[in-house]
Amino acid sequence: MKKGSVILVEDDEKLLANLVELLSLKGFDVVGVSCALDFFQCLTANHYDVAIVDINLPDKSGFEIVHHLRENTQLGIIVMTARDTINDKVKGYECGADYYFVKPVHIRELEASINNLLNRLGKAEAQNNEDEALGEWEFNAAQLILSNPIGRAIDLTVKESDFIRVLVREYPNAVCRSVFLKALNYEATGTYGERALYVMITRLRSKIRDETGKDAPIKTLRTVGYCFSAPVKFA
Repeated sequence: MKKGSVILVEDDEKLLANLVELLSLKGFDVVGVSCALDFFQCLTANHYDVAIVDINLPDKSGFEIVHHLRENTQLGIIVMTARDTINDKVKGYECGADYYFVKPVHIRELEASINNLLNRLGKAEAQNNEDEALGEWEFNAAQLILSNPIGRAIDLTVKESDFIRVLVREYPNAVCRSVFLKALNYEATGTYGERALYVMITRLRSKIRDETGKDAPIKTLRTVGYCFSAPVKFA
C-alpha cells in the first residue's frame, strides 16, 4: 500500500537510483529526476506530496527550487545536500525547507521525515476542506478587503486590490502576466514590471499567510500566469 507520493531531484545518478529503490520499498510512490528541468516538467504533469531537493544541480540551484515550491505549492520540502555550512542551512530554511539534511542520510530518518510531512499535510488538507465547506473567499473592491471562508479579513493595498480584482473577475481561469502588468500600470517591457509584479505577489502571499495561518490561494502556472485556486466571489 502506497503511503504518499514523493519527487526526488538528485544529480548523482547512483544515489538517485538507490534512494528511489529504498523509498519505494518503504511504501512511497517515488519519481526520481536528475535536473531542475525534468523536475518542473514532472511537477506540472503530476501531483506529489513531498519533494526532496539536492542543492547542487547542473541547471539551477536547489535553493531556487525550494523557494518556488514554498511560494507556489503546498508540498512538504526536504533538502538533502552535501553543503553543510550553517549559512547554507539557514538559507535552506529561509527559502522554505521543512527539513535540511546533510548527506549521507540514514533511510530511516528520511522515511520518518516524509511520514511526518504527510501527516501534517493530511491534517492541513482536512482543515482546508472544512473551510471550503463553509463558503467562498470574498473580495470587497470598495473597501480593499479580501476575506477567507471563515471571515478573516485581509486589508489590501491599491495594487494588491487591482491584482485580486482581475483574479476574481476571471475566476477560475488563469490570467497571463501581461494582463496584470497593464491592470497594475507596471512597465510592460523590460524586467522592471515583471520584478515589481513578482515582489507584490510575494508580499501579498505572505500577508495572507500571516493573517489566515494558511498558504494563499494564488497559484502560479508556469509559462501562463496566475489564478485563484479556491472558490471566490465579489462581496
